[in-house]
Amino acid sequence: MLPLSSYNTIIFDCDGVILNSNKAVSKCFFNTVIEYGEPHALELEAFNKLNGGVSRNKKFDHFFKNILKKNSYEVEYREALKIFSDLSMLSRLECDINKSFLNYKLNIDQRFMVISGANQEELNKIFELRGIKDFFNFGIFGSPDDKDKIIKREIKNTNIVFPALYIGDSKYDHIVSINNGLDFVFISNWTEFSDWQIYSDKHELECFESLDCVFKW
Repeated sequence: MLPLSSYNTIIFDCDGVILNSNKAVSKCFFNTVIEYGEPHALELEAFNKLNGGVSRNKKFDHFFKNILKKNSYEVEYREALKIFSDLSMLSRLECDINKSFLNYKLNIDQRFMVISGANQEELNKIFELRGIKDFFNFGIFGSPDDKDKIIKREIKNTNIVFPALYIGDSKYDHIVSINNGLDFVFISNWTEFSDWQIYSDKHELECFESLDCVFKW
């Protein structure tokens, strides 16, 4: 990791980095599908924890296709997305937020953006309501497109300019960073990735306890 001032683009994940929302969002997955039975709801909750950073669309598709083993589920899928949207929106509006980035003075050419597995429209509303949207001067991006697709698109559009840094809290965040030539740092204090220490040691990741520590580095 270079000094922050050396990066042209700094990209933040949302859940587990800016918002302390991972546990609440996991519970939203559970509550969305509890009508199908607690064992199945627990399976989805566990799948979510193992696949941090992956969009809700893929997680609910997995639930109906692989957990419930349904061949046709379009109506149920769309209803689940709607229920989850309402629950997760409320959770992200109420959870703790790390605002340490607000004290950071951007260099004139630096680009701050959010690339998250959460829904893009919802994220923009949440960040606006929580008073932090304007800080991310080059956009707030999310699902239904997944992170890898978003990053590739924004590189192609020259919205992401190298050297670039991604700040995340999941294995998937690291994978998409490496696949696209981004430097990566791992934030540990709010992650739900239970094996993060083993994974970080194996891949020699730069780790920080919280976003505050990144800005003090």
